[in-house]
Amino acid sequence: MPIRAIRDGKDVYATSMNDPAWLEIRKTYKKNPLTLPCCDAIAIPKVRSEYGTCFFAHKAKGGCTLYAPETRQHIEAKNIIRHAAIDSGWSATTEARMVWPFGGLAIADVLCKKGHDLLSDKYFDCVTFEIQLSSQNDVTTHQRTLNYINGGAEIVHWFFSSPPRYLYETEQLKFYKVSEKDSKFWVNDNPNLDLATVVSNILRVGHISGKTEEQRHLEALQKAEEERLRILQEEEEEKHYQIELQEACLKAREEAKNRKRIIEDIPVGKNVIERGPYFFCVFCDKRMKMTRIFGQGLHYTCECGQSEHFIGRFKSSNVEKPQI
Repeated sequence: MPIRAIRDGKDVYATSMNDPAWLEIRKTYKKNPLTLPCCDAIAIPKVRSEYGTCFFAHKAKGGCTLYAPETRQHIEAKNIIRHAAIDSGWSATTEARMVWPFGGLAIADVLCKKGHDLLSDKYFDCVTFEIQLSSQNDVTTHQRTLNYINGGAEIVHWFFSSPPRYLYETEQLKFYKVSEKDSKFWVNDNPNLDLATVVSNILRVGHISGKTEEQRHLEALQKAEEERLRILQEEEEEKHYQIELQEACLKAREEAKNRKRIIEDIPVGKNVIERGPYFFCVFCDKRMKMTRIFGQGLHYTCECGQSEHFIGRFKSSNVEKPQI
């Protein structure tokens, strides 16, 4: 639904009128007709009752193939972009016809340009803003962007409610996510970036942040330096950690060795002593050899034959412990 009509060669914006002016338009449009910029058809001023949104409609339905029905959010977003562009020192036109040099045309939601001859057939040094709240794939987006570029736009900024999954930015195509909350439009889910601020920043410095390219470059260098220092600090902390870990391991090994040295000999059987996890003969002080006896236990013997020891684990009470 267009918000712009033409009367006597001048633009008439439905969203910029107060109630008395709009009532006057509705009373006089039959005697002094309005035309739509998309197809030069007769325009009828209307009000969407559920929202109170003023707009223009085609007198004959189905006669225009260049324009599709729009939601209240779409109309409000176009109005916000237009006013933000004007406040930034640009002239702005909604539903602008962009004629291709080789024939054909495209209708832009909002066409912004510095200067006042915005309705001429030549479009140079201009920026196009498009609101896309319904689904649209990346191929269609690139094709429509090319249509606006052929019509004279230098760059096209898209505002999507849900950006296409495989869409990528180019020098001539930029896109953002827009959502409505608390009767305002927010960009990229950032509570500090409303739609009007973003449009103003784009038109002033070419970036939604409102910072110049030099400022963004300096910030990028500063972030890179901070990242480099952070990595160096992490590497230094890792070195200290490895040194501390090695010292702790050496200390633990030394303590283990010391504990092993001070193990006392514990008599556990006839001519047998226990030293740590092993058994030793009291006569030759050699470690005893272990033999596993299936179903009975462990049998320790010494090479000298003077000492032996048995640790029993019996499966049945009928098994008697071997005599040692």
